[in-house]
Amino acid sequence: MARRKVIIEVRANERADRTANRNVPWTPAELAADGKACVEAGAAIYHFHARSADGRCIDDYGAYRDTIAGFRAVSDGLIHPSLGDLALAVEAHERFAVVLRLAAKGLTADLAPVGMAPSLLHKASEGELLAGAGAEETLVRTILDAVALLRGAGIAPYFDCWNTSALRRAVDLLNGGQLGPRPLFMLSLLNQDPDHPGVLRPASLPGLRAAKALLPAGEPLEWVTLSARNNLLPLVPGIVEEGGHISIGLGDYPYPELGLPTNAGLVAEVVRLVRAGGGEPASPAEARALLGLAA
Repeated sequence: MARRKVIIEVRANERADRTANRNVPWTPAELAADGKACVEAGAAIYHFHARSADGRCIDDYGAYRDTIAGFRAVSDGLIHPSLGDLALAVEAHERFAVVLRLAAKGLTADLAPVGMAPSLLHKASEGELLAGAGAEETLVRTILDAVALLRGAGIAPYFDCWNTSALRRAVDLLNGGQLGPRPLFMLSLLNQDPDHPGVLRPASLPGLRAAKALLPAGEPLEWVTLSARNNLLPLVPGIVEEGGHISIGLGDYPYPELGLPTNAGLVAEVVRLVRAGGGEPASPAEARALLGLAA
């Protein structure tokens, strides 16, 4: 029997410093080399945040351009840039200005994040952010504007569901036929985290199953699981068994259990666990087919 293909996405750097693991890549050259090694190790998608040479988080067009161009020159993997602090912008065209400009220059990202809840970078609670008259309608309009902008530029939306309310909102829009074909949902498994207020879903197999239970049965969609601030490796067999994909990297956790690996070394361990669980890592071409993306 053919083994189910499991997409491995690398979360390369996020906002991680090098205190816990010196192998976190920052510069465009470091990211391109790291991405190439990760795809060669078995990853299909490479997600990164633009960072300066000293590790600062930046929203610099040149850094995104050089990273994507460098990666494209050495790898056929799918590229998924962050929006950085631009994700705080209210209007969709402001949030996606950099990735849309890159697409116009021929450096089209394969995926870009669409938040299904108010940004978790805000210090206010989600309840406070959505309490005002028309706030929910504004959020939904922004989400749908983002979907239209990205699909119009040939970029697939990556629907970030950091908590239960975000996932319910995504499912409602999916059921309404508003998210397009074969959407990719990100299911976050987080324990209590001061940087992500209001996130309660536990980083455990029961937490994963509770999140999966909210997904509509029979709908053509894919879902990927991450666990920021936590070791995701113990959950990999369960994610494979439940039919999901893996999103993991040094941006989320330094993995001292593996002796402070590179991202590629971490991917190699995920590949081992995926195969032990009866799956097989999807190649970039297979990931594109699973997600309904053009070759």
